[in-house]
Amino acid sequence: MENREQEEIEPCVSITIDPNNNKLNVDDFDRICTIGMLIVINLLSLLLSTLILTS
Repeated sequence: MENREQEEIEPCVSITIDPNNNKLNVDDFDRICTIGMLIVINLLSLLLSTLILTS
């Protein structure tokens, strides 16, 4: 489970480090990645709680 979450974080890091982007773009990508991770974590916890309730 932890490995899967780290894989999803990695693309954000590679985009952030990309030297072709200026600072504004990097900040935007950071924000998008943060929101994306929050959504992923929320969906995972929702799915987990649903599985626990139904079993």
